[in-house]
Amino acid sequence: MVPSENKNQRGAGRSARQQVQDDLVMATNSSSIVSKRSVERIYYPDEPHFFRFFVKKFQRRAPLINRGYHLRMHIIDVAARRFLQRPSQRKKVIVNLGCGSDVLPWQCLTRYPDHCHHVKFVDIDFPDLMTKKSRIIQGTPELLSPLSGVKTTAEGHVLFQSDEYAQIGCDLRDLTSIERSLSALVSLPDSEFLFVAEVSITYMETEAADGVIRWASSFGQAEFCLLEQIVPDGPDHPFAKTMLRHFEKLKTPLKSVSTYPDLEAQRNRFYALGWAYTDVESLWQAWSNNQWLSPEERKMLDRIEPFDEWEEFALFASHYCIVTAKIGAACGSGWVECKMMGSEYQPTFGAALVGFNDIYVNSDDDPSNRTHVRFRGILAGGLLEDGTVAKQLKQVTVHKAIHSKMDFNAKNFAYVTVPFGDFMQSVSEGSKMYLRALSADHPAEQPANLKTDFPQLADDFQLPEELSFVTENTFSSVLRISGPVNMWLHYDVMANVYCQVVGSKRLILFPPSDVTHLSFAPGSSSSSVDVFSELESSSISLAQTHPHEAVLNPGDILFLPPLWLHTATPLTDLGVAVNIFFRNLESGYSPGRDVYGNRDLAGYEKGRQDVARIANAFSKIPPEMRGFYITRLADELKRKSVE
Repeated sequence: MVPSENKNQRGAGRSARQQVQDDLVMATNSSSIVSKRSVERIYYPDEPHFFRFFVKKFQRRAPLINRGYHLRMHIIDVAARRFLQRPSQRKKVIVNLGCGSDVLPWQCLTRYPDHCHHVKFVDIDFPDLMTKKSRIIQGTPELLSPLSGVKTTAEGHVLFQSDEYAQIGCDLRDLTSIERSLSALVSLPDSEFLFVAEVSITYMETEAADGVIRWASSFGQAEFCLLEQIVPDGPDHPFAKTMLRHFEKLKTPLKSVSTYPDLEAQRNRFYALGWAYTDVESLWQAWSNNQWLSPEERKMLDRIEPFDEWEEFALFASHYCIVTAKIGAACGSGWVECKMMGSEYQPTFGAALVGFNDIYVNSDDDPSNRTHVRFRGILAGGLLEDGTVAKQLKQVTVHKAIHSKMDFNAKNFAYVTVPFGDFMQSVSEGSKMYLRALSADHPAEQPANLKTDFPQLADDFQLPEELSFVTENTFSSVLRISGPVNMWLHYDVMANVYCQVVGSKRLILFPPSDVTHLSFAPGSSSSSVDVFSELESSSISLAQTHPHEAVLNPGDILFLPPLWLHTATPLTDLGVAVNIFFRNLESGYSPGRDVYGNRDLAGYEKGRQDVARIANAFSKIPPEMRGFYITRLADELKRKSVE
């Protein structure tokens, strides 16, 4: 059995006052798991309940607290699921830093059993907490039975271990002992790690918390999922004041928010501490992001527990950040994220906070503690059925497809004009529709311009200063919104940048030299080749091509040089992007009207006329001789292209 007391381990190097502070931090676990137990029982009625073994008496929390804690728990679950489901030859290890009484291992073993065969879950927290947790596990068949090879005798800081799960009782500041304990459980060089820190290391001194993040980046192949509070509008914002005062009253102040108050600071934090890739967003952004919650999941929550406290929820969720960081093979391969120098623009799309309202805000952990604040904001534009925000604009003309693989040459779609809100609703319901915005005032005469065509959205988008050349030479700025449809293979004559705002998209690109291998008819900038099907079937039809792949997530910008052939498929139910075409040549563009910015260069259009005249000049010559001379002319023209 594990020893009954480990205070001598926890207290090493800590003053009596500091140990009292540690006890207060541990006490936050008690109130947190009561809220999580409330979420478990209400929102997951058909799953085994594990928090009930750590909470003596069920207390139903208020809907706002339930919704907030559900979102927190869901984010961690999705991060763990993605990690578990990603193919890897290495042993996977999920390390919960400052885990308290969380039951993530049992939830994953229940929800994703097929992906947990070669996985070790490791909980780390103060020895006292881990000792108590170990006793509960050993005395609870529902917690013990999923585990095999159980050892209940403590070995150093390892207080409990099994094939699937282990506990390390150790202060997170003692990284040397933690790493030694981990190496006793798994082979560190042969493992891949996911470190989870849900509102835990923010209670540590900032230098120590940074030390944990830096230490985790040293494991070679690793991910980090951090969820903790921020003060994006400063500590004097009414909600931030209330939140900070609550934790100070508990004598467990949030120690990281002053140094890392907003999303940009958290992003820079992880870059500076050794992480190669970092993605940061608020819980409020995650709420509307289909990568975290699908529309059906959002609708389901309202069916379980009706909810109308959206202003309060927006405030709460805006004061939490999610950091997803990666290093090593976890970053993927091929495309590398570049670090921007100077200011970094954070794209937004969706909800706007405007106006003034008086509301009452409940404390995170104490529903009886209602504090009156003056909240700057209501949700503008109205809420969609799934809890996200739509802005009702004007009529738009969209592609309505009968097949998910649109083909411009076959015209397997129709152009229909619908209200923008109706279009968004149809897309959210899975309709095969695609918007390539046109000029609002003169669609047949002028190129699209986001600022004048969608003034309600234009302020939500701007390019970073590093792309000033694009801004200064812009030809058109096109809003693109897509449902589950592919964009056909085509090329653009003008250079452009494709800015992903919502959802994810996969693109396959080919260099211009591949054009003769991809069935482009003379004079056409579109091909009917279904690239994605050909790649999946390992067809030899693309054997002579040189495909490149890019996956775009929200905030990503892809530069598309002129004439690069490309096709795209959505990876999420909804995709929103802004596509900016710009002139990169001083001359050579075709004169006259060019609404789409995609007319071939003047030299090519004239050259095709010359080709027709040349072919006509040989029309009365025998075929063999005609072929001989036209082939020679074609070869001569090709030689001219490289002179």
